[in-house]
Amino acid sequence: MEKISLISSEMKKLLKNEDYLDSILKDGNLRANEMANKNLTKLKNIIGLFKS
Repeated sequence: MEKISLISSEMKKLLKNEDYLDSILKDGNLRANEMANKNLTKLKNIIGLFKS
C-alpha cells in the first residue's frame, strides 16, 4: 500500500508541473523523429528510392 501512496504523490507532483511534462514530451518527440527519419532513409535506400 505504501508503494501506491508514493506513486500517487509523485503523479500529483508531476501533474502540477506542466512545463516539465511539456519538456519531456518535446524531447521525446525530437528523439522519435530522429530515429524515424534514420529508419525511413534506410528503408528508402533498400527499396531503391534513393541512390547511395
